[in-house]
Amino acid sequence: MENSLKNTELNTLIQFIKNLDFDKIYTRKVQLFCHLLMWFCYLVLHIIHFSYGPQFSIETTLILSIRTVLNDIVVFYLFFYLLFPFIIKQSNSFKYTFFFIVLLFPLLIYTWLIADYIIFNIFNSFGIEIKDEAYKDFVDKISNTSFYEIIGYKAVLGNLFTIVLSISVSLLIKVLFDTLRLFSNTLKIEQRKSDLEIQNIKIEKDFLKAQLNPHFLFNTLNNLYRLSLKKDDKAPEVILNLSDIMGYSLYESDAEKVSLNKELEFIENYFELEKMRYPNSYNIQLNIERNDDTIGLMIAPLLTFTFIENAFKYGLKNEESAYLSISISVLNDSVNFKIVNDVSEINNDKLIERGGIGMSNIKRRLELLYPNQYKLNINQFKNEFIVSLEIKLKL
Repeated sequence: MENSLKNTELNTLIQFIKNLDFDKIYTRKVQLFCHLLMWFCYLVLHIIHFSYGPQFSIETTLILSIRTVLNDIVVFYLFFYLLFPFIIKQSNSFKYTFFFIVLLFPLLIYTWLIADYIIFNIFNSFGIEIKDEAYKDFVDKISNTSFYEIIGYKAVLGNLFTIVLSISVSLLIKVLFDTLRLFSNTLKIEQRKSDLEIQNIKIEKDFLKAQLNPHFLFNTLNNLYRLSLKKDDKAPEVILNLSDIMGYSLYESDAEKVSLNKELEFIENYFELEKMRYPNSYNIQLNIERNDDTIGLMIAPLLTFTFIENAFKYGLKNEESAYLSISISVLNDSVNFKIVNDVSEINNDKLIERGGIGMSNIKRRLELLYPNQYKLNINQFKNEFIVSLEIKLKL
């Protein structure tokens, strides 16, 4: 129960981050406000620290707090908005980027010390001085210190911990914010990629429908014409099957999911019409095992159409032993599809060449529509082609 709640909260957080549009929300005005708010809060924290820690007077507290915040502002914007982005853009690899960032760390320390020195000189020029005993005349003392003493190794080592601690908070805030923005943008890119691939699936499905209509319609009408000349009783049944196929491909297959029974009816109709093109001596079979498990199940339309079309297109070439067998069964919310057909050695290479793109498209459709819910095995032998597909339609 607890794990379920945690997963729900995590999914809610991810969805919230995904919905954030930093480009629209984080405008120049908002950015300015956030930065001012950050430094104001940072100033307040320093004031609280100096007031209740060392218990300085309010004047000393303000002097030390303002001095620290101003130093951090100089270091923060100089390094994290100018130098670091410049290095990252100029460097060609992570190794060099890391090397330059490490090299800049001593420069960061020296920048903080120089900024501190300049700020104390400004304070001194305005007559601002610390009167508390612990830091008495500290402003005047720093202002009169030589520049070389300020950047000497003693000053560096003496202030190293203070400097690192001081800039770490603002650095942490920036890292967290940039990580959040990067994560949000990454999620959006993945979403756009997924939407694009789903749209490609729709285009592929529409292509299948367009491919189905003219080529298949031409063959079927020829067969129907021959039957009508013979006044064969099968002619009305062919017309009905053709009508069902065209209605399904034109209207119902536009949906993302269709009834499994409807898809099975489409396969039956298509199979019967294609079968008419071949002699009765050919071993062409379709076996669909229907049961109560099919009721209420939905499936992506035209998912196996390419397999069936290829079986008729590239199979049934050995006149003496031509065979094509399709078997479909449903068990425990899973549909199992298997097709076996003969392949001549001549058409074997064509199947690899022309069927490759179609097969890759089917795999991509399955991965997007049924991730971790399908098993597809395609085996091509010298004179035989076997496809087996299992899809779990419900989680």
